[in-house]
Amino acid sequence: MHASVITSKGQTTIPREVRDALGVEPGDRIVYEIAGDSVRIRSARALVDDLDGILSQEGRPAVDLDAAREAFQTYMALRAHGSDDE
Repeated sequence: MHASVITSKGQTTIPREVRDALGVEPGDRIVYEIAGDSVRIRSARALVDDLDGILSQEGRPAVDLDAAREAFQTYMALRAHGSDDE
């Protein structure tokens, strides 16, 4: 089990082992999924990668996963900050 301390500003450092397990680096976005008294932390990249292949249809151009990932990360960041701008 890994632990960290929350600062007076509500910030914390994600332990290296957790960052490595998520495959995240500085600048990457993470998503918090709240379920009752538990929180699951996931890489926003992993959520988009889960969609790989489900959007392709015969006769349609392939979806640019990098563009989809960036758009999703922007959407999640705006949603996390309570912004109505999209």
